[in-house]
Amino acid sequence: MITAVALTGLALLAAGPASSSLAHGDWTRRYPRAGVATWFSLAILILTSLVGAGLSLTSESAAPTASGAIGSLMSSLSGPRPLAHLDFVGAVGLSIAFNVLAASFVIVLLTALRLRSERAHHRRILAVVGQHVEGRTVLVEYPEPLAYFVPGHGGRIVMSTGMTQSFDIDEVAAVLAHEEGHRRGHHSSLVLPFHSLGVHFRWLPFARHASGCVAELIEFVADDRAIQTSGRESLLRALLAMVTTTTAAPSCALGVGGSKIGDRIERLSSPTPVRHWQLTSQLGVLGIAALCAGVLWCG
Repeated sequence: MITAVALTGLALLAAGPASSSLAHGDWTRRYPRAGVATWFSLAILILTSLVGAGLSLTSESAAPTASGAIGSLMSSLSGPRPLAHLDFVGAVGLSIAFNVLAASFVIVLLTALRLRSERAHHRRILAVVGQHVEGRTVLVEYPEPLAYFVPGHGGRIVMSTGMTQSFDIDEVAAVLAHEEGHRRGHHSSLVLPFHSLGVHFRWLPFARHASGCVAELIEFVADDRAIQTSGRESLLRALLAMVTTTTAAPSCALGVGGSKIGDRIERLSSPTPVRHWQLTSQLGVLGIAALCAGVLWCG
């Protein structure tokens, strides 16, 4: 019981204060890849802690651990009466562990299927109204500067005639490099689990923070790739020209514009100094939490 309480407390700490602290961390703006990896680590920590808390209740040993409970469950499944050793508390614990895993898998699967359908529908529309330019790029007739990436089946990079007519060659190249960064980095897959949590568990601080933060960090990652190939100034000029764009990319796509464009311009024009103490403390706390979870799991 002590192990279950400790793991539950660790999950609540990670889902509440830890995620809020990470969401307001300045260092993730400078190191977006590390920021995304940290959000994934936090998600894994929460999931394994909750599952471990449930599994630890199924063990009959004096000092129950999640790993010991798994061994006990596996050995009972091979007997004539599977799970017969479980009492009420053990059954509740097993139910918690199973439901946490099942719910996580189902919500991500349902969201993935919905997005897949929306993206397929959007690609069919592009095949009719768009003009194939080169590679995976499609040009659509639209007066405002707009660009976005539609994942699936190789993906489609969409840009409007308003962008090609008002941007110079370097600016267009920077925008296309940004969208190509989304494609090469498989960013839609990285955003998917956090988007799923944000839709279904908006009331949970972790889900609420992670959904928006990871989406923003992914844009920063794509910006960094565009800078490497086209330069900071070209991308900054393109983003400044898109500030007044009133149309956002479709919800099923990853776009160069959007409501966070101001943050991206600020990051490119005046990189935020890294507070090294904040970076060290947050990563250190996450490492200690992961170590604690491992100790509680294995005993």
